[in-house]
Amino acid sequence: MQISKYIPQTRILIFAVVVLGLAAALLLKDQFAALRPPAKPSLIGGPFSLIDTNGATVTEQDLRGHYTLIFFGYANEKDVTPTELRVIAAALGELGADAKRFKVYFVTLDPERDQREKLKFYLSDISPELEGLTGTPEQIAAMTKAYHVGFRKIPDPKAPKSFEIEYSPLIYLMGPDEKFITPFEYTTDSKGLADSLKRVIE
Repeated sequence: MQISKYIPQTRILIFAVVVLGLAAALLLKDQFAALRPPAKPSLIGGPFSLIDTNGATVTEQDLRGHYTLIFFGYANEKDVTPTELRVIAAALGELGADAKRFKVYFVTLDPERDQREKLKFYLSDISPELEGLTGTPEQIAAMTKAYHVGFRKIPDPKAPKSFEIEYSPLIYLMGPDEKFITPFEYTTDSKGLADSLKRVIE
């Protein structure tokens, strides 16, 4: 009975020690954060030169002054590419007037088959907000290298001239300063994408 009188006081003492310990840890964390060197510039992004569906040249300078969503894929792909492009279009619809602050570029990984006229027709069925970009295989390779996009052709053994392309289905968000902000994975739905974009521009 006598010991039980000290239990509440002991608990209070332990609680006080824990609180003081957390406060000290947070203080030290802030101090160490101030000493950390600034983050290195992103390695994603860089110079490129492609043409849009109207035949106009588009370079990295066209990313300046607004946010840009970039998705790499190809028109002959029936699953991931159309799904992601529709997710982007739906997310822009959820943004309302703020959608004007974004540009969206669909960069083909299949320039031999995805000529600008084909891309224009292909994207018109999805959304007028999307702009297709194509170019020579060398120009596409240069941009995919700058954006660290992994892809490879998989030939069809039954049709030598036919092939599929295996690639990393990421949506790249670039800032008004042309700097990479964040990627969005294939599993991101339109609402999740729209909510993330709202937080970026707030």
